[in-house]
Amino acid sequence: MHPALLDQATGFSGFAVLETADDRRLALGDRDFFLPVGYDSLLLHGPLPARGLSFVQPHPGYLFRTEPAFRSVLEECDSELARHTGWSLVRELFLDEPEARTDDVGVMQPIIFAIQVGIARWLEEAGVRPGAVTGHSIGEIAASVIAGILDLPDAVRLVHHYSDQQRRVASPNSGMAVVELSAADLSEHLRGLEGSVSVAARNGPRTTVLAGDRSELEAIVANLQAADVLCAMVRVDLPAHSPAIDPILADLERAIGELTPRPGRIPMISSVTGQALDWRQATAGYFAQNLRQPVLLADSTAELLTGHDVLVEVSAHPVLAPALRQSVEESGTAATVLTTMRRGQDDRAGLIEVLEALGLLDLKVDFPGRQARSAEIG
Repeated sequence: MHPALLDQATGFSGFAVLETADDRRLALGDRDFFLPVGYDSLLLHGPLPARGLSFVQPHPGYLFRTEPAFRSVLEECDSELARHTGWSLVRELFLDEPEARTDDVGVMQPIIFAIQVGIARWLEEAGVRPGAVTGHSIGEIAASVIAGILDLPDAVRLVHHYSDQQRRVASPNSGMAVVELSAADLSEHLRGLEGSVSVAARNGPRTTVLAGDRSELEAIVANLQAADVLCAMVRVDLPAHSPAIDPILADLERAIGELTPRPGRIPMISSVTGQALDWRQATAGYFAQNLRQPVLLADSTAELLTGHDVLVEVSAHPVLAPALRQSVEESGTAATVLTTMRRGQDDRAGLIEVLEALGLLDLKVDFPGRQARSAEIG
């Protein structure tokens, strides 16, 4: 698989490299890192023996070829998506540049969604069943499937319209930026810019994402960098989770149409409200607001940390783990944060490392492709 598409397909829609002269790490991963712009990171949480588990999501080439559980999810998503788009998700996943449409949110977000659900299915087959889920932006769609609130056909139709409508608001004059400051500390820098820049996500107590007018964002970033604040522009043209979404809200809700949610098998914590989601709330209107409102990941993580102490970021490369660790630190708990994969690493190796780490925490897991070490997690 072409490296660009591999990165794009790791669960972060509208993926863009951020560049900063500062060699410190922004609370999104390494110096050369990615930011979910659609967003795609999925946070799962699960009660385990005297502990709690959580993971933030979705890369796949090797997994697709070798892991039936993962492959079956992608193939089912491929079949369902083709009914709405006429193109193949699996084919897009393995295209090389320049054919790969890595800058098209309407293509990348469905791929991200499929990978998220596929990774979660693989982990669950290994005995890692979450006891609660929360999603980050588009990750809420995947979370709703894993929770059992939406079935896959409904969710694929939803993610298609969710991503397709965003094409209408993409603009070179819009953008996003990430800052290692709390939203409260950023407020003074946003004074007078209420109509052009807003908080798009609170990923952690000290990690905030902004969205809006590109020139205003660039000025904010320049001023903060001059004050030695770690921050960077994101190379994207999607002002997600901001007032720029207002013009497409009604059309998005109408395009999604009627969903058929059902009582879930796993509790879901909303990153729109930071509270438990009643399954009856999983409507077209709710997911339209998911795209419009700021992502309250810090709030949903805080809620999860009241009953769980193992957080696993399920992704092809660590993106949210540093922000999760901020939340753990603020909570005063001793929760463990784990990650599943890293760019340049064998897809499956990272997942096996997670299982091994969970085993060291006395959590029982199976190792797909190896001799099973235990039964499912209780």
